[in-house]
Amino acid sequence: MPTGWSLDVTQRDVRVFNNFTDPEANDNQTPDANFPGRFGAEMAIWKASVEWGSELHGDGQGDPGQVGGLGSGGANFDATFQGSALAAGQVGDNTHSELTGCAGGVLAFTQSFVDGTGWRTFYYQCWIWVDGPEQNWTPKTGYYDLQGIATHEYGHSLGLGHSADPLATMFPTPPSNGRTWRSLNSDDVAGIQAIYGVKDPSKPVISGASVNGTTLTLGGSRFASVGNEIWFTQSGGGGNGTPVKSLMVESSVGGTLLDVQIPIDAGSGDVLVYTTLGDGEALSNAWPFDDQPVGCPAPLNYCDAIPNSAGTPSVMGSIGSQSIAANNTILYSSGSPANSFGIFFYSPTSGHLPVGDGLICLGGPFFRLSAVQADTTGRALLPLDLTMPPKPGGQITSGSVWHFQWWYRDVPGGPSGYNFSDALRLPFCD
Repeated sequence: MPTGWSLDVTQRDVRVFNNFTDPEANDNQTPDANFPGRFGAEMAIWKASVEWGSELHGDGQGDPGQVGGLGSGGANFDATFQGSALAAGQVGDNTHSELTGCAGGVLAFTQSFVDGTGWRTFYYQCWIWVDGPEQNWTPKTGYYDLQGIATHEYGHSLGLGHSADPLATMFPTPPSNGRTWRSLNSDDVAGIQAIYGVKDPSKPVISGASVNGTTLTLGGSRFASVGNEIWFTQSGGGGNGTPVKSLMVESSVGGTLLDVQIPIDAGSGDVLVYTTLGDGEALSNAWPFDDQPVGCPAPLNYCDAIPNSAGTPSVMGSIGSQSIAANNTILYSSGSPANSFGIFFYSPTSGHLPVGDGLICLGGPFFRLSAVQADTTGRALLPLDLTMPPKPGGQITSGSVWHFQWWYRDVPGGPSGYNFSDALRLPFCD
């Protein structure tokens, strides 16, 4: 049940003062691509906050109890993880930490300002806090799941009271060790949507991030043409929770692509896009950002493809690596009409031009690859041979970035009889 107040867009930060004394609270030292640079209690509490987000956090992985499902709120609310705090601080500092002692059967509690200007959460030391992430650890008396209890407590921070639904994360008494509280149920979702509104159709969305040297490229939709703010997690510990920001960033390709220089004081954590002076409807979902990625920069989809006669847009992807030495990149496009014929083509630049019944999202010069027929599911595949460019100028080399797209026949789809997929940006490396 909503309490009657909410956090405005300046209060979306979450920090952790990791003073948890139980070894079990920091057992998890396995890296997770969706939670880069964090381990133990910090990772568990970060996962708890993103469960309330408007979209999946990255690909939604990271919790074996809700595979591919982290990020279930569907409201105009998203948190920005701001790393390590140096102390519990005051009410309004938006921190999680352990508190010495005990208070009967109370596990944890959250202090909040009734005007929505911040909060603080404590976990009593007398209980054994376990960080996970394993799905089925053996419950023991006095052991509690930190991620599950943190998800409940963060709900209070957002303006939710207790629920009468015994299956809800916001029910006042945790089931067993609190493990099932990691995942929101329908009553929790209804509660956060009642406070912040159902996710606005105009809300910006990040669908991918790729780091190439000191440049971050974001793919998504509904970015502002000018004036975007890019919010980063601060590097190191401390700070006051305010995100590191790059201001007045322009988008391209119809508001689907953003390039920004990574600020020197930004570190691994979350990245978000804030488009206008507004509240949650102007702030994107949180996307994981690793300031020191391993291997080739990540592939990135951009450009909003136009739906075809199958009722879906055709979407690009790749299988294998972008390693020149491995030479195992396979292009694919899914969502085309069954058995449709088409051609993959590529370019060193992006573009945005209505052509036929769709959009060309490449800027030229264009290099044509082989013709391909999609299968009965509408999926077309083409292995790349990086040693054999289609013509001079099309050689793919280490350090180069190329943009790929799929043109396909679709006679029932519109007056032109052909359409295009979205675009795929592929950086290549050794």
